[in-house]
Amino acid sequence: MRGPNPAALAARLEAEVDSEILRLTKVVGEVEGALALFDEAAPTPLELRGLANLVHDFYTGIEKVFKRVAPELNGGAPGRRRVASSATGEHGPGHSRYSPRRASSDHGSDS
Repeated sequence: MRGPNPAALAARLEAEVDSEILRLTKVVGEVEGALALFDEAAPTPLELRGLANLVHDFYTGIEKVFKRVAPELNGGAPGRRRVASSATGEHGPGHSRYSPRRASSDHGSDS
């Protein structure tokens, strides 16, 4: 059985990232439009919460891009074997010395 086609995987990744960048561009446009409204008067608390929601949308969009790209930078598609290197401390995908899941359990947090 042949493995996944690297060119096809790269094309799919590029399409996914491009799609997310398009969504991010729309969010930036919404923020710019909102900020233009506040040139004359300070935003109300409700308007500030709306801006915070847009900032959140932007942040989560960037996070989606990183979550999608990071596995490819850390060894490629799942199922590819990666050799551990004791010299660099690399342990392959999913074997980080520090992970948010592990850190939260070390500190008693459930997030």
